[in-house]
Amino acid sequence: MKEVLLKIKEYGLLDGCKNLGIAVSGGSDSMALLHYLNANKDTFNIEITAINIEHGIRGESSENDSFFVKKYCEKNGIKFKGFKADALSKSKSEKKSVETSARELRYEIFSKFIESGAVQKIAVAHHKDDQIESIFMHLFRGSGVNGIMGMNPDRGDGIIRPMLFTDKNTIMNYIEKNDIPYVTDETNLDNSYNRNFLRNKIFPEIEKVYPKFKDNVLNLTKDIIQDNLYLNEISEKYVTERENGVIVNDAENIPDQLLKRSIFSALKKLRVYKDITRINIEDIVSLSKQKESGKQINLTYNVIAYNDYGSLFFTKKTNNFKTEEEFKFKLGQIVIDNYVIDSEIISSNNFNNKKQNELYLSKSVINEDLVIRYRKDGDIFQKFGGGSKKLKDYFIDKKIPRRNRDNYPLIAKGNVVYAILGLEISEKARVKQGEDSIKVTIQKIEDKR
Repeated sequence: MKEVLLKIKEYGLLDGCKNLGIAVSGGSDSMALLHYLNANKDTFNIEITAINIEHGIRGESSENDSFFVKKYCEKNGIKFKGFKADALSKSKSEKKSVETSARELRYEIFSKFIESGAVQKIAVAHHKDDQIESIFMHLFRGSGVNGIMGMNPDRGDGIIRPMLFTDKNTIMNYIEKNDIPYVTDETNLDNSYNRNFLRNKIFPEIEKVYPKFKDNVLNLTKDIIQDNLYLNEISEKYVTERENGVIVNDAENIPDQLLKRSIFSALKKLRVYKDITRINIEDIVSLSKQKESGKQINLTYNVIAYNDYGSLFFTKKTNNFKTEEEFKFKLGQIVIDNYVIDSEIISSNNFNNKKQNELYLSKSVINEDLVIRYRKDGDIFQKFGGGSKKLKDYFIDKKIPRRNRDNYPLIAKGNVVYAILGLEISEKARVKQGEDSIKVTIQKIEDKR
């Protein structure tokens, strides 16, 4: 297990970490990791907490495993934190495999525990054999180069894998030498699980013919990693984080091999690390080549990919719906959803100094029966100094992305739009020479949660 210490230092896995969580199922791998890190906590200058998740898959058996971990921690003076999850219900409701559902729940719990500040990082017990299994699983699912590289010792989100370069035999020798107790998950023998099928059926047969095949696969991945790091560094230049998502700029003109890497980078920034297949990526690449802006693809983890006038925009679905209520337009202040709108009469203007969030309307419109609302089907807008057209067509002409068109409060009468707040006024609201005007200012309320 000396290699664990070397890799922790080489990759800086515990840099800046004072409180480390260790994911412990009670199996041999996680118990070996728990024992090793606990024995060396003074060397690393860390406090540790064992984290156990009972997934609700094996009933009393898995509950007994959790009890085993808790008692071991109590006996050895190790902090313990237990969680319960319902992977079976998630699997049924979302029509995913039990394996996938359990993993998603597990990492959701890890993420929240890190965000709570209880720990800075969480170590999981993936080892060299798990790495080989992951590479083949990615290949079978149709993954690209990133999948062939396998897992990283540091996921970049607080999850670390100190034993990723340690083989199973070394772990079992450490278990035996230190007389470490552990439990055996009976589902490890159930070959209906994909990983078990590889581990128990496929790999033993390959090793009969190619005894060194695992080492050869890992050597190949090392070469791929070096090439891929260089290409990823180039592709990262196209990716920009926005307030409500991530954009891959000028995607339609990026060579496909760089574009695919940019897409993976964008998804990673939205915390999507798994379950994106080659088919998904090819569909997104195809989306970027389409001429119709606003086209979209629904992806896993509630992510939507949009064609944004040749760029690609990635965002997560939310449950924030705009109000359908209408507010009578009047002087003073009006709050609509997360916007504050202030209106006042002023006697003169210097339009050259107009700020981006300001519009100036003719004072005469105050006598109209106007309302503030969001857009509706059939809205008409007469462009300042131009002819009338559907509001939808105006947004298209201005290259306003479809996802943003419902975010502009309007001043309107019936289906006639007098002003698009924060953007432009209609010819109907033009301020005549020498006329007083209504200054309308719109401010967004920032969500501090």
